[in-house]
Amino acid sequence: MLFWLTVVTLILAGALACSTLILGKRPDAKALMDKLAPFEGIIGCVALGIGLWNLIDTIPNIGSVFKSVIGIIAFLGTLSLIGVGFLLAMSIIGKFLGPTGAAIASKLAPFKILMGIICIALGIFIPLNTYVLKLAF
Repeated sequence: MLFWLTVVTLILAGALACSTLILGKRPDAKALMDKLAPFEGIIGCVALGIGLWNLIDTIPNIGSVFKSVIGIIAFLGTLSLIGVGFLLAMSIIGKFLGPTGAAIASKLAPFKILMGIICIALGIFIPLNTYVLKLAF
């Protein structure tokens, strides 16, 4: 269950994070982005929560994570999900964090599109690898 929630969150949060890039390439996607935009803060909070959960879940096995390329890719995906989740959730959690949260968000903002692309790519790659490719390098 958490696997598929993570995959869907990766794709949705990634799409919201790089919405300007998507709309620049496909202006006809504006209707879909307009439907997702009201849920940006909620999707961000879910992405942040799942990313933090995956990070906490990874800490006991951190040594084995860095022994394979798939583990490194998954770890970078977790960090991207946390970053995108934080940026998307700023409308909700910003009032709790105050100026410190705004400072962190302004430092992460230049990487928002890159993290969004990583999230979308991993949202597609992870289920493909798990059920079709079964790569273990």
